[in-house]
Amino acid sequence: MTTLVTVDNNGEVFTHFPDLTGNYATLCQLDGADENPGVNQVELDVVGKVDCRDCIALFYFVRLLRVSDIDKRHKRPKGAAQ
Repeated sequence: MTTLVTVDNNGEVFTHFPDLTGNYATLCQLDGADENPGVNQVELDVVGKVDCRDCIALFYFVRLLRVSDIDKRHKRPKGAAQ
């Protein structure tokens, strides 16, 4: 199960896909621990769905890609763990 990230950006609360690189909190590159006092990661009492337009656009873009688009030096062997 994917852990979603909810960020309150000056009163606008959106749920995002997480960033897997470790540089940002969200796939759309929001920093949930921003020094800006108006930007904070928040915990929700219920499991939400992603409603960030940028995260959703990235999701649909990536789904259009094929394994053949990846240079062979970076492809995972068949059966390799994620």
